[in-house]
Amino acid sequence: MFINIILKNKIQNGGFTIMEAMVTVAIIAIMSAVYLTNYRPTNQKIILDQAASGLVADLRYAQNMAMNVKKFNDEIPQGGYGVKINNTSPGTYTIYADCDNDHEFDGVSLVCAGNTIAEKVSDRTLDSKIRITTALDISFQPPNPVVWIDGSTGVASSIITLEYGTTGVTKTITINGYTGQISAD
Repeated sequence: MFINIILKNKIQNGGFTIMEAMVTVAIIAIMSAVYLTNYRPTNQKIILDQAASGLVADLRYAQNMAMNVKKFNDEIPQGGYGVKINNTSPGTYTIYADCDNDHEFDGVSLVCAGNTIAEKVSDRTLDSKIRITTALDISFQPPNPVVWIDGSTGVASSIITLEYGTTGVTKTITINGYTGQISAD
């Protein structure tokens, strides 16, 4: 009944008062300000999450190739497959085949299967605002696979840190050196 009286009043008066319009505009302005202040950190977190997911997927890809004893240039790499993260170019890393069983990426070329071929399977580049702050060489040796972190086996775990620019917004990826489990936090 009370609502009917208000609605009849509105219909008779022909609209809203200036005060009602100002309150509505103020509410919209406050909601917009809250949204815009949270937009930038949320956008940074999404970009960082996507980069971390891509790196985790590539680590698992190298691990899968090792477990499945996938051939590289018609030969099975003795040392399996790995991922090399180098700080000289903070947003890039290399997926490689460890042809000489030294559990590290040897760079441009080496003798593998009687031919001089590059160990490199592919180079990956993250979003230009993302940098990987950890230099690391991880390889997975078949058939189990055995996890090699910086040329050593039996390392409990290793952490890769990704950072969005210099904002302090970070994401970590943990590789368990015993089981090969890869997780992003």
